[in-house]
Amino acid sequence: MRFALAMALASVTLVLTTASVSAQISNECTTVVLHAISGIDPDCQTALDCSSVPPNVRIDNPAGLYTVLMYLKNYGTVNGVQVAFDWPATWSFGFGLWNCQVGQVFGTQPTAPGPRTGTIATAFNPISGGALAPIGFMVFNSLGSGCLSIVESSFPDGNCVLDQFSGGPEITHLLDVNEGRVCVGSDGWNTCECQGATAVESSTWGQIKVSY
Repeated sequence: MRFALAMALASVTLVLTTASVSAQISNECTTVVLHAISGIDPDCQTALDCSSVPPNVRIDNPAGLYTVLMYLKNYGTVNGVQVAFDWPATWSFGFGLWNCQVGQVFGTQPTAPGPRTGTIATAFNPISGGALAPIGFMVFNSLGSGCLSIVESSFPDGNCVLDQFSGGPEITHLLDVNEGRVCVGSDGWNTCECQGATAVESSTWGQIKVSY
């Protein structure tokens, strides 16, 4: 698993060598938006637009299969993201797909809830401008009580997004308040708008490799 995540970060560097990013743009307000849809929906594009159609973060009467899509929003320029998911035993996980962006690869993906087994570490061609960007989705066979939440990944650098600039990949850590949540009943969390900014931390690729 640790080797797989290192490979994901290496893939970020590989992808970035094929693209030119002329300026570093802050990602300190990046949000992770979660959106639940009844049934299996393998289409990365939905009607969600965060204005007339807000994300569905509350499921009142769950029945059958549900798809939960993950998006990034409010970023400057990003090439990769790492977060971890947690969900209660009352939710039955089916599978996940992480292929919504051009050139997307992953080093590890969620297989079970928790900071390690629930981590998605994925890289893709650069995207910029901050609009809703689909990253992937998870399908659950059934939902009971509780929430699908984002928790801090136990892999190096925790929950973060990556951006290329002249010195190498920059790591920007994500604030808890900017990470979405989908719940059966109340307590869902809509993160279409940034709720705060966090200080930017950057590392060269050499420094990142040492952490593994």
